[in-house]
Amino acid sequence: QGLLHPSDFRRLLVRATSLGAVAFVPVITDASMLPVLGSNGRPEGEGDWPTLVRDAAETAGRGRRPALGETMLYDHALDDALRGARVLLVDPSGESPEVAVGDRPFSIAIFCPPPGGFSRDERDRALGRAVAVMRPPVVGPDPIQPALSALEVIYRTLEGFTPPGVEARGATP
Repeated sequence: QGLLHPSDFRRLLVRATSLGAVAFVPVITDASMLPVLGSNGRPEGEGDWPTLVRDAAETAGRGRRPALGETMLYDHALDDALRGARVLLVDPSGESPEVAVGDRPFSIAIFCPPPGGFSRDERDRALGRAVAVMRPPVVGPDPIQPALSALEVIYRTLEGFTPPGVEARGATP
């Protein structure tokens, strides 16, 4: 996830955990909202993230809580994700979610944008690494909506699965 305002990032951690995310890696992009750094050099509030994720996983009845990765720069995160997963960049210029995951990859890494989206240069660098670009199913004023809607539609597309607490709705606008 491209870094968001700290309160939005906390909301994303809770909601995406309840939807079934298995890992989070905060990514610094061109448009990221960079948090104030604490005395330890880490983003302020980062120490609360494990507790938020644990509590959300327990509330959702998940047997395993998602992993929390270290904050990475965009290019490093792309290279790291490409080693073990099909990478999808969530961007309005992309293909429908059904086309982007149509070949049913075993592992998927979803790169979700910060408010304002990915820059043209970031999209070009992703395309140069053979990253698939997926159109977000739902776009709105809430900065966490692209990530949540991408996660929901990928579950529906791959497994015919609707996470608990999510009502089924059309996959594309």
